[in-house]
Amino acid sequence: MGCSPSRKANENLIKIEQTGLGTFNLVHANEKSFLELYRVESPLGTGSFGEVRTVIHKLTGQERAVKLFRKSLDDYKSYLKVKNEIQILKTLHHPCIIKIFEYFEDDKRLYIVLEKCNGGELFDMISQKSNLNENTSAIICKQIFSALAYMHENSIIHRDIKPENIMLEETEDYVNIKIIDFGTAIKSSGNRFVELVGSPFYIAPEVVNGDYSIECDMWSCGVILYILLSGYPPFDAKSSNDILKKIKQGKYTFSKPIWEIVSNEAKDLITKLLCPANERLTAAQALCHPWIKALGSYPKPEKLQLDFLKNNLKEFHSRNKLHNAITAFISNQIISGRETKELRALFKSLDSNGDGRLSKEELLIGFEGNHDLISAIMRSVDADKNGFIDLDEFLVAAVNQKTLLSRENMKKAFDMFDLDGSGTISFDELQAVLGVGTNIGKSIWEDIMKKKQKKNEKELSFQEFCEILVSLID
Repeated sequence: MGCSPSRKANENLIKIEQTGLGTFNLVHANEKSFLELYRVESPLGTGSFGEVRTVIHKLTGQERAVKLFRKSLDDYKSYLKVKNEIQILKTLHHPCIIKIFEYFEDDKRLYIVLEKCNGGELFDMISQKSNLNENTSAIICKQIFSALAYMHENSIIHRDIKPENIMLEETEDYVNIKIIDFGTAIKSSGNRFVELVGSPFYIAPEVVNGDYSIECDMWSCGVILYILLSGYPPFDAKSSNDILKKIKQGKYTFSKPIWEIVSNEAKDLITKLLCPANERLTAAQALCHPWIKALGSYPKPEKLQLDFLKNNLKEFHSRNKLHNAITAFISNQIISGRETKELRALFKSLDSNGDGRLSKEELLIGFEGNHDLISAIMRSVDADKNGFIDLDEFLVAAVNQKTLLSRENMKKAFDMFDLDGSGTISFDELQAVLGVGTNIGKSIWEDIMKKKQKKNEKELSFQEFCEILVSLID
């Protein structure tokens, strides 16, 4: 028999009536034991408030990362910051921001399960190469600006942008980076802040002075760009206090020989980032800087890739809220990052203004016209009707539906819905995982149950689950 979700699980349900396909909050507290679902492997490093280790999801076989925070009665403030990090990560859906899968909490620890990047830190790559060419630096910076433009649009300040918090998805792959470690991130809502947060080399002068807001992230970007092109920081000294003094003075130079081969456009961008907060470029403005526009272009997709993508988007249709929630769950939780890597690269190449979402105009440019077709795609894929296609919406629609709903993927989803391991799933179990407990979700479920041969049964077998989803595609 299916089990009823507890009160705590209900607090994390997705309100599907208020959200669209691309904004399903499929990330919630998993009430099962962390070690029941994951196998812990090698350590990866440390974050703001805990250790990070490689883990294997036992059901899907996916390699992920987990951030472990040990709870302490003496440090409730850090606990609240970790909970805040979870809440912020749940709201962010951008190809250049680390993805959260789920989280766990027991008496001793909090566990945040994240996607794993295999290319190491940008910091390590800089250390190995001393400095990068302008083209590579521009591509990296464009992605950082894009992620920050998206975050700042959503009133979130990272407050610790540095090369150690920028990961390469794969070794030597500069086209796909991820911003990580949101342990010090905060919702701004137009507020000013006084807390000294960040890492000495990258802190903005207004942070040192105790009066700052969202602009502080862009100063950190200026420091990173300076280091990428030269191999050394603009403000350097033997002690943290001396570094902060130099930052407050704001004086740096392009006097070393390395700068003789750096373009004036690159140096112009640096000067427009390492300047007073009221004069500093926003992330959206930095994306439009001539140096970024000239050198920061992603590799142009091949026509075959675009045709395949356009065909999948054209054939996608939003069926009903239950189907949408299940396919969103499979796309988010079961399809691996490697399987969607090419699609995420296409998303970034189509996102010409770098704001982390696709507009109708960007699709028209990317697919070279056909207004009626693009209008039809927007109507079916933009499920929350906000006028844009978000990353999650895009991935659900862009993956071929027969691939998305392969028998293997449906079995993995079914087993994750089957919370009590009974071999069948109930509406309460779906509600706990997907949050389809609204009137429409309930009515869809009741319609499904009416079609069952055995009317007295209130749960679905795996075979029935498959037949329902496949029939919706056909």
